[in-house]
Amino acid sequence: MGILNSCGFREGIDYIHQFACAQETEGLIAVADFCFPEEKIIIELDGSNHKYKSQREKDEIRDKTFLANDYSIFRIKTPLSEYEKILWKYIIQQTVEEKRNGSTSETTQN
Repeated sequence: MGILNSCGFREGIDYIHQFACAQETEGLIAVADFCFPEEKIIIELDGSNHKYKSQREKDEIRDKTFLANDYSIFRIKTPLSEYEKILWKYIIQQTVEEKRNGSTSETTQN
């Protein structure tokens, strides 16, 4: 993801692309677009297909799986304007830094 790389984050070191997360009690597995596993942050990119009810229902189930595993979730609607890229870059950098420094953030959705 260009935003993550432009923040200086490295795939496979700081974050994982297509991260699988399980919910033991329900037997569910959800795959996140991007995950910072140490910081317990999920980033989901929601393209135009997320406007459909069937996809939103799937997203809701996936979000429950992530939340059951104590992950914060960022749902980013795409495509992004240049301003939105700058804004999300800042939000992601700040949240990762807060988590690394022991602070907590609320679950955020766009």
